[in-house]
Amino acid sequence: VSRNVPFTVCFCWTTALVVAVLVRGFGDPSSYNIADFETLVRYVNSFAPFLLGLFLSLSLSRWWALRTEAFQTVMDSLSNISFFTASYFVTPEYKRLRGVVRGYCQLVLELMAQWCRDEKGLDVLVDQGVLSSAEERLLEPVGRTSRPTVALAWIFQILKKAAAEEQVPAPNFGVVMAEIFKVREGLSTMATYVNTQLPMPYVQLIALVVELNCVVVGLKAGVCIAAAHQEDNMMRLCAEVIFITVVPLLYEGLLVIAACLEDPFRDDTVDFPIYYFFEETRQGMLAVNEAVAYVQERAQSV
Repeated sequence: VSRNVPFTVCFCWTTALVVAVLVRGFGDPSSYNIADFETLVRYVNSFAPFLLGLFLSLSLSRWWALRTEAFQTVMDSLSNISFFTASYFVTPEYKRLRGVVRGYCQLVLELMAQWCRDEKGLDVLVDQGVLSSAEERLLEPVGRTSRPTVALAWIFQILKKAAAEEQVPAPNFGVVMAEIFKVREGLSTMATYVNTQLPMPYVQLIALVVELNCVVVGLKAGVCIAAAHQEDNMMRLCAEVIFITVVPLLYEGLLVIAACLEDPFRDDTVDFPIYYFFEETRQGMLAVNEAVAYVQERAQSV
């Protein structure tokens, strides 16, 4: 989409120059009613910003909902699950359990990133130590959308067994169950937004209106440039040059922004720095586990 910006500006310039040459060379610019062209431009410029503004607002709303209702919900709930595990299972025999749950929480995030960014290869996670070879074989036949949910089910089964052994009260364990369901709902919300784009006819209509506006601007600018050249009116000529450069650039730039906001999991400037968020979440989980271990050691030494 970004390649269309210079192309559209050049197209408008070419249209204006061709019209200006034709009007100046084969006619009298003063015989044209420039007011009619200006009325047409005002009409199109009043219609195009409304549709484009609505489209951009919708794209921004989807982008922010992905960040707050889906992505942040998953990370917050996983942090809460790790916090619950570190707080309830504090004895030394549960040290491995805390590490396993923290590792599976990280695995959910990594699988979610692979799915959202359309990346392949569980072997990368095996090399990073996030996934074992046995778990890789279990996840291989599963669709990428469902893999984070499978890892979430592993967390649930591990905590369910540990809670039964530790005799954690049912209302207390219900708290972590609620967080697990929040993660699943966040993943479902993310899948809904990522897999359901805006209707193609609507997007094409917005693009058509923007391109039509640029064509009308080019035609009007060509006639005005020819008239300004005949009248030797350099101020008007410069104003038309600026107008024909800024207007297409502005409209096409807004279209590019809206297109970038459609999928915020790539590497564009406006996309989420998901691996930075993952590292912050992982460091937070690790800090909680280390703090609990420190307090447990202090309690035993008292």
